[in-house]
Amino acid sequence: MKISIASDLKTRTGAPDKDARIKNGYIEVAADGSAALRRRPSVHGGVPSVSGGGAGQGQGGIGFSNGGVSYLITIVGDTANGSAMTSSSTSITPSTASVGTTWSSSTTYAIGDHVVVNFVDYWASAASTSQTPSSSSSYWSTTFVPSVYLPITYATWNPADKTFYGVLSANNLTIHDANTYAVRSTISKSSGKWYWEYTIGQFDNVNNFMMLGIATSLADLANSQIGFDIYGWAYAEGSGINGNKLHNSVFSNYGSIYAPNDVIGVALDMDTGIVQFYLNNVGQGIAYSGLSGSIFAGVGNISYGGTNDGITANFGETAFTYTPPSGYNSGLYT
Repeated sequence: MKISIASDLKTRTGAPDKDARIKNGYIEVAADGSAALRRRPSVHGGVPSVSGGGAGQGQGGIGFSNGGVSYLITIVGDTANGSAMTSSSTSITPSTASVGTTWSSSTTYAIGDHVVVNFVDYWASAASTSQTPSSSSSYWSTTFVPSVYLPITYATWNPADKTFYGVLSANNLTIHDANTYAVRSTISKSSGKWYWEYTIGQFDNVNNFMMLGIATSLADLANSQIGFDIYGWAYAEGSGINGNKLHNSVFSNYGSIYAPNDVIGVALDMDTGIVQFYLNNVGQGIAYSGLSGSIFAGVGNISYGGTNDGITANFGETAFTYTPPSGYNSGLYT
């Protein structure tokens, strides 16, 4: 209804000199000075579902008027429908398309994307999934999954940790030289399960001795190399040492002989304190147990006159040659 601002607005007591209270309304003043009392939009809960919107009750809605036509926006499950209605309407015909988050098998979802299926909220816990959302799916979670993660930093060989004549290349992932060298990674781990790979360059396994493994920050790489003190553990090859393991200068039978172009996988489990190695995806068994503290990746080479084109690490920033063991993180990273 229209009323003049100058009109007496009576209170419940009928006294025009008392302040009147307007509930669910506001005064609208036009440019020509005329005014009108308008009803505020009201929220309607439990709006019945409509044709095309699914069965059952909607989750809520809001009504408003535009150009003399009343509208009701209903929230039906995971969709929103805008619908024209009149005071005598007993049913509502949707007039706008769905703008909700209905899951579609043809849509590529990123980690953290939100959909609703049958009134249940799901968040994508894996990227690019076409898997149907369900409480048992490993691709979806019914608890909130953040869509923004802290950036991942993958390990490299540490230039400040390189010893002897080693030369780093390939974004500090390859160490090589014809002389003795050793190096540790930039990242260590004291918990969790971690997998990474070493690819062997060309080397003379008669005149060279190679050590692929792990070490703590206390390992004396300058004087004793990987595995020659109590702070390093290695899978060794060359100079008559064929597939042995090495710790505290003690060689023990362990795995198969490896050669140039072979890929050595390292599976470090700091939850149980064990390390095992894989040769071209074939497990060589547990090499050492009882590990504790912070453990780095580490490799070394001792040359007796032969040539060595180095060792290249893949700490997970690019695809691995082989699939990591079940339950292990794909790489060495923070």
